[in-house]
Amino acid sequence: MTALSALDLTAVCLWLLLWVGYPYFAGLLSHNRPNLLAYTHPYRRQWMQNALGRENRIADAALVGNLMQTSTFFSSTTVLILGALLALLGSIDEGLRIVASLPLAEQQTASHVEIKALVLLGIFVHALVRFTWALRQFNVVNILVGAMPSHGERMHDQRAVQNADQAARLVELAGENFSHGVRSYYYAVPVLLWFVNAWLLLGTALLMTLLLYWMDFRSATVRALSESEHSNE
Repeated sequence: MTALSALDLTAVCLWLLLWVGYPYFAGLLSHNRPNLLAYTHPYRRQWMQNALGRENRIADAALVGNLMQTSTFFSSTTVLILGALLALLGSIDEGLRIVASLPLAEQQTASHVEIKALVLLGIFVHALVRFTWALRQFNVVNILVGAMPSHGERMHDQRAVQNADQAARLVELAGENFSHGVRSYYYAVPVLLWFVNAWLLLGTALLMTLLLYWMDFRSATVRALSESEHSNE
């Protein structure tokens, strides 16, 4: 197997550092400047507290079902992508011919294409695990909503309050897993461009990290949630 160049190794190590390190960076930064997930967590808790006081929870079940459908859609899409990548691994020579015809494509061997396809395969396996785990967590939330007391006057019962807290926490965890899965898609884009050359991997990894930072901390969605929170104080 032909070894990757020093530029390839440097670029892929930086990409991996950004992919793995960004969630920790965002988590630390959110203590001082709330991000999108941090702003939505209180609404998830409020949702489950309100569900506890409702006699009819058909709307709550429908909302959880919508979240499950989104996770199911991404899970199914990821499975299709994995199938395509496995097909690429089975026809590396054809893949090499296609890659060589791309503009700005660097000279590479079939082994290089195989390594890049395997890296992509690992990304989407990770995404699939995240999406399916989020789906299972949403499924448990459905069970907890169904187990809530049927009368609103019991909403201050200790067991019922604990039930609502558990459901809220599971919705938070499922949302975090779903976000990790979506983030895998963003960081798959630089690896896809790595088929052309390592400079595109390096530049796009940095660009995607800045884009994720903007969406999580600086976007109009975050500003709207921040303004809404301040207006309620």
